[in-house]
Amino acid sequence: MAIFLYATGYKKRGNLRKLNPIWLCALILAGCGSPDPGRLAGGQGAINNGNQEYLNANSEGAAANDLIESEDIRAALKKAEIYYTQGVIYYQRNILDSSQVSFEEALLVISELDFDETIYQADAKWMATLLKEIESDYRLTLMTSGVLYSEGSAAAFRELFSDIKNFKTLKDSGHFHEPTKDSVNYDVPILLNEKVENSLAYLQTVAHETFESYLSRSGKYIPHMEKILAEEGLPHDLVYLPLIESGFNPHAYSYARAVGPWQFISSTGKRYGLNRDWWYDDRRDFEKSTRAAARYLKDLYEEFDSWELALASYNGGEGRVRREIKRAKSRDFWKLKLARQTRNYIPLFMAAVLIAKQPHKYGFFPDYEEPLAWEVVEISKCISFKNIAEATAIPVADLELLNPSLIRGVTPPNVKNHQLRVPVGYGELLRAAHDEIPSEKNTNWVHHTIKRGETVSTIAQKYGVSLSSLISANDLHKPYRIFVGQSLIIPIAGGHGHDTYASEVVPDGSGYYIVKRGDTLWEIARAHGVNLTTLKRANRLSSNQIYPGRRLLIPGSNSQQSVPENFYVVRNGDTLSKIARKFRMTVAELKRLNGLKSNTIFPNMKLNINKNSSSITLSQTPDRLTTYKVKRGDTLWKIAQLFNVTVQDLIHWNQIRNPSKLNRGEVLKIYVR
Repeated sequence: MAIFLYATGYKKRGNLRKLNPIWLCALILAGCGSPDPGRLAGGQGAINNGNQEYLNANSEGAAANDLIESEDIRAALKKAEIYYTQGVIYYQRNILDSSQVSFEEALLVISELDFDETIYQADAKWMATLLKEIESDYRLTLMTSGVLYSEGSAAAFRELFSDIKNFKTLKDSGHFHEPTKDSVNYDVPILLNEKVENSLAYLQTVAHETFESYLSRSGKYIPHMEKILAEEGLPHDLVYLPLIESGFNPHAYSYARAVGPWQFISSTGKRYGLNRDWWYDDRRDFEKSTRAAARYLKDLYEEFDSWELALASYNGGEGRVRREIKRAKSRDFWKLKLARQTRNYIPLFMAAVLIAKQPHKYGFFPDYEEPLAWEVVEISKCISFKNIAEATAIPVADLELLNPSLIRGVTPPNVKNHQLRVPVGYGELLRAAHDEIPSEKNTNWVHHTIKRGETVSTIAQKYGVSLSSLISANDLHKPYRIFVGQSLIIPIAGGHGHDTYASEVVPDGSGYYIVKRGDTLWEIARAHGVNLTTLKRANRLSSNQIYPGRRLLIPGSNSQQSVPENFYVVRNGDTLSKIARKFRMTVAELKRLNGLKSNTIFPNMKLNINKNSSSITLSQTPDRLTTYKVKRGDTLWKIAQLFNVTVQDLIHWNQIRNPSKLNRGEVLKIYVR
């Protein structure tokens, strides 16, 4: 018999597959180029010559623009597919933390895609297939590890929970606290049935550490969210919904490309006033997204007259709930045959509310973070967090924490009088310094004046940026009408335009590298044997973000310099398989010797070809040895992110046998680059 708790009421107003050998072979043979989409692409291929001729002959018009945008979408999907492949390989090697991180990197790439799926149907089909593959294998990785290593995807909560079969084992673990009826008031329905008990068992055992960290973080946001929910006339206990949606992480993302603390997809967010472009994403803003979530939940409750059905619709879509109600001829949530994730969502939410209201009773002792506090300063121009910090001593990290919707680290140039949050006590200081802080429009982004015959697509090609980024940065709308003399903002990181490079002085013994799609700054630095910081300094980069077409100065590079014995310098046209055959070794051996995670190589890259040597990689060349003492809640992934190294580096340097288990107080060796 289920126990029903409802005090005040609310009145109406699979298995992980082995890699297809043919597909894996295609990835290996790709070498320096991008891999073919393979079995996931469903026959997608490169744009044929006929399409290219069409692009050249029709440089004006929406068709050419659509073709360029489709190329950008495919490039992103290929990048996600590479991360997914790495995740499968790591899983097969039982390196579960790296497997999870790789899957989450793939999800991150996909979460940033936003395109009209009715226009790009083939790309949408490819993405849907890829997401299905990632979801299945990611869930199995989490289930196998039994631990949530990171929180790149808060949906990992529900994915791992979905695959747990024997809840009796969890309940008998000694960490499960039986739920009981008590005097605590709830203003949403809370049942104590078997499904809710199973959810409680999961949160108290498998996900205990991660859920406790979510509870701790909630302290920063709940006071502000409570106020908004009260203003909108909603039950207080809905404030705990982000515990299972995002872990109160404004940067959380999911399989469905949902973003922010309340996990809005783009279309629903837009419906409730959450706008986004290249510069900002309101779905990440903890106040705006809470207001939108409150109004969406209110609309759902008005329709279904049930919080269980309203929450089920919030998770799985109101259309699906309507259809199932009609089919089952019932409005009882517990009798409906909804998707598995939605069926688990409601009891998991109920369990989260039970714990959030009485954490100590259920074995949780969160260290609640202080509520965020801020002042608002009106900013009338585009300025960067970095320049604000230099002028006012406000830490960049504080600006990022208070303004999570500003995804480029600058106030958006296309928004007049932007309301910027700053720490309490710094408002007047920033207002006084405002006029003296240089505008980013004139320093970090290039202005392009349109000439006769140019189109949006040809301008994007010229600067090596994606068409979607150019369109978003300038708030252009189809059919992208532009005119001679119009000025466009070109979103190129680092403050350099395409034409700037020709005038740069090239020091003796130095060269250049043209960034390709899928490249990362760290990989380029490693490939050319230079320090990441040195590479960024040489190119005046303030972040690690780079764009295809960017010409990077490689300090101290010279193809004529002497090459150590047992090393090979990569030439144009080389692939890993070609080099491996030349030196009578396997691709796997070559990658192991050089610490390569992917099959991407670059011209002038030095590869170790001595099969008798131990693994010698550029990434393992130490600049400075430091140590780190493991703290409570640390994971290898978190520590790797902190020091800008890889999880595999940490495992290698410290001979770690069980990456899922770190001992508090343990001292790790780290070679800082």
